[in-house]
Amino acid sequence: MEAIATRSKKGVKKRSSTPRVKTQKKEVEKDLAENYNQFKEFEGHQYTGMKVGRSHKWYYDKGEWRESKITCGRSRMQC
Repeated sequence: MEAIATRSKKGVKKRSSTPRVKTQKKEVEKDLAENYNQFKEFEGHQYTGMKVGRSHKWYYDKGEWRESKITCGRSRMQC
């Protein structure tokens, strides 16, 4: 990350470059979407989506949900 230096009466003051961080975050999100949509193979079957063996979690109003990919056609959900 690049910082922009500015001079003040007390010396050099650093501040972060916020637009650069937002651009990097968008690039990472785009890469994740591309990876999610790529064809993957598991036991001779092709599929898209989350990779087998991976998991993710998200929050709803009444709790936390977790999903784990067991095989290309099966997932396990926990709440």
